[in-house]
Amino acid sequence: MARLLHDVYSPARSFHRVAIALSLALAWLAPANALAYSALVRWQPSTSGSIAEYEVYRRTSTGIYGASEPGTPSSGGGILSLVVSNLDVRTDYVFRVKAVATSGTSPLSNEVRIGYLDVAAFVDSDGDGLKDGQEDVNLNRLVDAGESDPTRADSDGDGVGDPADTCEGTAAGAAVSSIGCSCAQVTCGDGNACNGTETCSAGVCRTGTALVCNDGNSCTTDSCNPSSGCTTTPIAGCGGACTTSSQCNDNNPCTTNTCSNGMCSFSAVTNGTACGDGNACNGAETCQAGTCAAGTPLTCNDGNSCTTDSCDPAGGCKTAPIAGCASCTTASQCNDNNPCTSNACSNGM
Repeated sequence: MARLLHDVYSPARSFHRVAIALSLALAWLAPANALAYSALVRWQPSTSGSIAEYEVYRRTSTGIYGASEPGTPSSGGGILSLVVSNLDVRTDYVFRVKAVATSGTSPLSNEVRIGYLDVAAFVDSDGDGLKDGQEDVNLNRLVDAGESDPTRADSDGDGVGDPADTCEGTAAGAAVSSIGCSCAQVTCGDGNACNGTETCSAGVCRTGTALVCNDGNSCTTDSCNPSSGCTTTPIAGCGGACTTSSQCNDNNPCTTNTCSNGMCSFSAVTNGTACGDGNACNGAETCQAGTCAAGTPLTCNDGNSCTTDSCDPAGGCKTAPIAGCASCTTASQCNDNNPCTSNACSNGM
């Protein structure tokens, strides 16, 4: 605690030395969510027995001292104190104390200051759950870009309170997301053309539709460049100059071969077009996106233990009777003299 000595003038006797010092503490008004607070002005009294009372004065940082503060100082632990009320959160104040003796008054004591920088970390002026110092981050009493207003619970009026709003400064009337962002305040594009063009709706980014890079030409290699999108690269030795479509056979049953402007081109036929390989056993092949896709292989099993099942590439599934394997009416007629099998008669076999 700072201590300053002041002379108290007495016309009847010599000067007396009076020790006066100030320290400040905060005493909140109820409720704490307010635009005003109280300060507890404390000082160590003089040891002079001639002091009749003390007077506390305040001024704003740019103002002048007026009348002394009302109220009677309290005493405790050898310290005098006075509660000064209705201090504006955003105003800076200066306090001084004067000792009044029977023989005269002392000069004003040393100045002690308290203000916005001291209280902003403790006051929630608008009651939104954020302290003033959390909203006015640089404590300059202005609402700068990226800051919220300590005196308004929803600074930009977008319907999302300041604690949840990550995009302060939303334009009036703009639709926003649950975190208070409008489409003008977010960037949705990820710089990748291959996954489609991202869009924005009410401040929420929506994924685009991925590009399908297929030009239907078997003589090009199709790919996607994240920066520019679909690209095609001619396959060396494929296609070439032509005068008729017959010169453009790429030996692919799933493309249509044409000659256009003196160059061969190959476009995919309709999906589902047959492109069989002559083998019935591996299923019916069909064209898919210009490529012959395998079919579903045949399962050749007639469930008859007296036949041998097989598949003929030309004709499909075939069955051949097993010599010596007879028909039956009861299981007793089906003894194969093999202790490792269970004999049964089913459907006369």
